[in-house]
Amino acid sequence: MPRRRLLPLALAALAVLGAGCSDTVSPAVRVDDAAIGNDALLAEIGEWAGNAALLEAVQFPPELVEGGSPGSYSTELVGFVLGSRIGFELHRAEFEDRGLELREVHQATVREQLFGDPQVTAQVLDSFSDDYAQSLVDDIARQIALEEDLGAEYPTWAEAAYAAAEVEVNPRYGSWDAESRQVVGPEGPITRTSDVQPLG
Repeated sequence: MPRRRLLPLALAALAVLGAGCSDTVSPAVRVDDAAIGNDALLAEIGEWAGNAALLEAVQFPPELVEGGSPGSYSTELVGFVLGSRIGFELHRAEFEDRGLELREVHQATVREQLFGDPQVTAQVLDSFSDDYAQSLVDDIARQIALEEDLGAEYPTWAEAAYAAAEVEVNPRYGSWDAESRQVVGPEGPITRTSDVQPLG
């Protein structure tokens, strides 16, 4: 994969932590058959909020991390992270359906070139917990592998996958806009606890 593609790919879907299924009754989001738990999402957002190097690398304004009330996150940060997770889940499902496997060459490419500058990439990854950093590397490596496998058909696949996906966002976090491929935030900030409304 050309180096110039890595940063746009990462920014399009930079969000990790495995899909937590312990709270699938009222998860943060369902993407087809995958349920992403509230605890996993909130832990992920916490990793983002605490990584100044990442926020600078992706040009996310630090003033938009905190919500408008104490102990909350902004809807902008939550929407960005959750929208990214939805993209990761769509890519993960196709990756698995095609029987693809994670390869060290793709993981190494992410570790070295995620943000174009190896030093910046190392700083960002080192500022995460070890598990989170590895999840990030693996999720982006899957996307690279899938894009290589699909070749010129990748844009067509992506458009169809997003259009066909059944995405249900917990109203606590907003709603899913399939056309723009973004989470539309609710009014007001989002608290950092896992008490949520049920889906449906």
